[in-house]
Amino acid sequence: IDRLNILWASMEAMRRAVEALAAALGAAPDAVLVDGNRVIPGVAWAQEALVGGDARSGSIAAASVVAQTTRDADMEALGAAFP
Repeated sequence: IDRLNILWASMEAMRRAVEALAAALGAAPDAVLVDGNRVIPGVAWAQEALVGGDARSGSIAAASVVAQTTRDADMEALGAAFP
């Protein structure tokens, strides 16, 4: 984040995540949906940026719930380990 700034660090993290998911599945995605106003630089697949994506796309809304639930569980575990 210090080197790139928060936006570009987030873009790089999303690029890595999409590429890792495609590699793990052994298949390219049909499309990449991005919750925001920019597509991910360096991603080879079709993309669509959706402002307010969690309200406009069930896929983005589901991913948001999974991400928040995972983050909350991680934070609880870290809080217990490092009170």
